[in-house]
Amino acid sequence: MVQAADRIRSGLGVHLCFRIPLQVHSRCGSHGGSDRRTGPQGHRHLLHGPRGNLRGVGIHTPCPRVRPERGLALADREELNRRKELILGSERAFANQVGAAVFEKPKVSYWMVLIPILFLYFIYRMQKYKHGRMRFNDEFMITRGRVMDASVDAIDAGTAPDIGAVVARSTLADGPAKQKYESWVRVLAEHYMDLLGSEGGSFEALVRSAYRSRTDCLLALNRLSTVEKEFYSALMPQMAEMNGASDIIGVIVERSQQLRRELAERVFA
Repeated sequence: MVQAADRIRSGLGVHLCFRIPLQVHSRCGSHGGSDRRTGPQGHRHLLHGPRGNLRGVGIHTPCPRVRPERGLALADREELNRRKELILGSERAFANQVGAAVFEKPKVSYWMVLIPILFLYFIYRMQKYKHGRMRFNDEFMITRGRVMDASVDAIDAGTAPDIGAVVARSTLADGPAKQKYESWVRVLAEHYMDLLGSEGGSFEALVRSAYRSRTDCLLALNRLSTVEKEFYSALMPQMAEMNGASDIIGVIVERSQQLRRELAERVFA
């Protein structure tokens, strides 16, 4: 199963994340600083005050009559980077927990300790296990890192994240899998933009500020799980010859859903 996991990890690579409604500073129209609670596709939009007064670092929606402000003040940039690290730290922990479910840790027995050749074999398997886990975690984070960079750049430039640029860096050929990948990246970017635009001294506090209720949190995380699962399903035809691929993807999907449910329950206990 470890070998199959290695192959799937390499196959998914940059394709191997949460979603929260996009918070936007709207500068269009004559209302200026008015509070707009709803936006495109029924998503909740929260207006935070002028840029620089950081309740949340938001973005300005492009408007034909208003040129978006560009560049963040130093204090805003430091706060943005702090939130970025909180989010990525949580994502790394998420990847580690998913990897623990995928890779079976070797177990030492009494006889392995007594018989040197068996103990050496155990050490070899343990080293391979650790290497596989580290590789899995690193590659699990590739897309997440790229989407986070695109989100931070968007806030700094006062634009929307460049989803096309993230998708273009993947190794996927044009087709259903790439379309599902784009959908997943888009939902992930919405999640990151909302967390980056929320207040809190911890990742859980950012989630609480962005979602505001367990119901909204579960709805958003379930949407992310759905687009992830659809992407993995679209990849399956390319992995038909990999033994155990379907089982391992099933483990990834199931563990991811479980961790997200636990997050919602923990944050809104």
